Amino acid sequence: MDHSLQNRLIADRIKQLAFENNITIRKLALLGGLRQSTINNIINNGSIPTVSTVLSICTALNITLSEFFDFYPYNKKEASRETSIK
Repeated sequence: MDHSLQNRLIADRIKQLAFENNITIRKLALLGGLRQSTINNIINNGSIPTVSTVLSICTALNITLSEFFDFYPYNKKEASRETSIK
């Protein structure tokens, strides 16, 4: 999987989780102790977040890192199901 696709998946996941939790990007940054520009750069410019940044986002959303990456293609169960269908 190419890096730009991975960056897009992570950015989309951040937006999805913020939406599901009814949290603005500004509030997400505040709760995670991050600059709003950091999250905006990930979402809008495809910047690669550090593990520390993703962990801060997880803290703000009150989820684990595993829960953050619990979506296809990172979810092993979903990924193996997709592979077996092909």
